[in-house]
Amino acid sequence: MSVELEGWGLVVRAGGYSRLHVHPGWSLSGVYYVDAGDVLDDRPDSGLLEFVDPRPAAETDRIAWLTGAGREVILPRPGLLVIFPSWLAHYVNPYQGIRPRVSIAFNARIKSIDGQNRVSEV
Repeated sequence: MSVELEGWGLVVRAGGYSRLHVHPGWSLSGVYYVDAGDVLDDRPDSGLLEFVDPRPAAETDRIAWLTGAGREVILPRPGLLVIFPSWLAHYVNPYQGIRPRVSIAFNARIKSIDGQNRVSEV
């Protein structure tokens, strides 16, 4: 099996954020928080990672009340690893801490299973 990976480091300072996006062409994406920065009692949304299910009417799912009607919110903390399907839309709220937040993000996809740069049918 051959897996293609790409990764990048992020240092986010006060005011840093990311817009709603997906990672097209990849299978899995993720982020590992080396240092989550500051947690602010007066800004509970500071730097939160939020997932939004892009499927139409996802909030009508019978268990949507468990996940916030198609949304999931993650509070970053040191050592946390979050892995998710690359099609899942996500964004990061503006970070307002004094200390920088340090994380490593990555994408992965299966390039081949049979050694010939193709995924064999199962």
